[in-house]
Formats: sequence, structure tokens, C-alpha cells
Amino acid sequence: MRKISVYKYSELSEEAKERALEIWEGRNTDIFWAEEIHDSWLATVAACGLTVKNYRIGAYYNSFIILNQFDGEELTGKRAFAWLENNLLSPNRIPWAGHKRWELTKYGRYYRPGMVKPCPFTGYCFDEDIIKDLKKEITEGSTLKEAFESLASLVSSTLEREIEYQHSEEYFSDHADANNYEFFDSGEWI
Repeated sequence: MRKISVYKYSELSEEAKERALEIWEGRNTDIFWAEEIHDSWLATVAACGLTVKNYRIGAYYNSFIILNQFDGEELTGKRAFAWLENNLLSPNRIPWAGHKRWELTKYGRYYRPGMVKPCPFTGYCFDEDIIKDLKKEITEGSTLKEAFESLASLVSSTLEREIEYQHSEEYFSDHADANNYEFFDSGEWI
């Protein structure tokens, strides 16, 4: 009978850790949150009543979004912010009166009347990044159409950061330990 030793990632030598990380990078080709990120920008566009004519979004290549024409697409400055408030933010604010006002109070004092509900479109945190980016683009002088179409670069850069983080040693060590991955002393997976 042969005895085989297995190790946790944290117990491996530096060379074995490098080998395990190489294998992880080769096996892990999916971006874990890509679908949620994709759904988030689509839900934001839909929440405004806009439609996407064409798009190509991904990491490490030129992404683009082309919207169908809509009323107000050439607005800038205060008028663009008013359009954004009326079409995107206002319908997602916590009401000042009525029973809906109290639904989010169970989460603490942070949720107050008048604020936009956290992650209002899909429940994923990227909703917040999209709202923030739209406001930033309008502040910098973009038209509404340009602001919405600039979401392609936001989504693309977010996907790139996710890939880089998922392939980092920090992420892999946490992931391997949390999921009880086991390795041979060479760094090969069991």
C-alpha cells in the first residue's frame, strides 16, 4: 500500500504554489461575475426605456454600445441630469410616504426616504458603478447618448480587472483554502 501526501495551498512550497497558480490560470477561463455585469448595464438601459441597437462588450478589445434614437439624446449639463433623474433615478428612490418607505428600514438607518435604492436594477453592486459613471460622464460634458454609450468602456475595464484579480495569487490562495482544494507537493491538483 502506497502512502500519498496531500497539502492545502498554504502548505505548499513557493515553487509548488507557482505551479498550482499556473494550472488555475489555465483552467479558469470564465469571468465569474461577467453575466451579472452584462445584465446590470442592460437592465440600466431598459430601466430608462431605451433600447440597444447593437453592442459588443468584452475584455481586452474595443467594446461598443449603439443605442436606438431617443428623445433627449443630445441633452447636456443640467438638462441631462434632469432627464437622468426623471427617467432613471426617480422611479428607484425610496418614497417619502406610504408602506414602501418602511420596507428597507430593516437594513438600518442608512436606507432613508429620497435615496435611490441600493443596486436598484439587478440587485448586483455594478448597478451603483453604472449610475456613478453616467453622472460622471454628464458632469464632464458628454451628451446623454455619449454617456450611455461610454458604458461599454466601463464594462470592458471592469471585466479586465475581474480577470486580473481572479488570476492573482491573493485571490487564488483565498479561493483554494475556502474550497478545501488539495494538492500534491509538486503543486498538481488532486
